[in-house]
Amino acid sequence: MSRYPWLDEGENIPEGPGRDLMSELARPASQCSLGKVVELLDNGAPVDVRDQDGNTPLMLAAWHGHAQAARELMRRAPT
Repeated sequence: MSRYPWLDEGENIPEGPGRDLMSELARPASQCSLGKVVELLDNGAPVDVRDQDGNTPLMLAAWHGHAQAARELMRRAPT
């Protein structure tokens, strides 16, 4: 089993600063791919990761105006 079960089979974690776990959740959050956001979170992707600029997936979803993705990320955020 993959160390990162939320990745598609054969997909690798990108290398370099800011291109780690954050990039896997940030992309669908900023593109309003709610289904992919839910899938990643269901498979253990951390909701509270930050990129090199300090942005979280929630911040990116809100910035891009994707309310459904933002709501799902808020619902799953640690309290």
